[in-house]
Amino acid sequence: TRKRINSEERGAIYGALNDKSDPTRKKRDEHAEKYYASTRKRNTKKEVSVIAENTGIDAETVNKAYKHLFVEKHDLAKGYTYFDPDYDIAQSWQRLREGKRIQPHDLTLIKHEAAEAEYMAQGMSYDEAHAKAEQVGYNYMKELIEFLRGGEQDA
Repeated sequence: TRKRINSEERGAIYGALNDKSDPTRKKRDEHAEKYYASTRKRNTKKEVSVIAENTGIDAETVNKAYKHLFVEKHDLAKGYTYFDPDYDIAQSWQRLREGKRIQPHDLTLIKHEAAEAEYMAQGMSYDEAHAKAEQVGYNYMKELIEFLRGGEQDA
């Protein structure tokens, strides 16, 4: 599972759902669940095309990231399943899809997930592939925490 950002790491309060308005994260978790479910139902070709156009990242990389994050199941500690929905990733993906207020960590998300997918395809476990993707410079979590500490307002 992906690391959750706690209120100390989060720093600034942002968006309609935040540590103050949603201290138990229940609303954010529900939002992420719904967003991931709706994203899984989208036309892959259109989803990839729109995000590639919005970001300038090649469609092959976007496709790997999209399928890895939302479509494919993985051998995880809790079994063979999808990744747990994550509110911050849902927010990043929404900005990438809409092409508005795209942040550097949003672009890193695509590169991280595509690299992680490639490493897992080579036989690495999720944990190994995740660490390797961060090691080669695609550290979404670090960039997200820096963004949140910077006091940026997230829509």
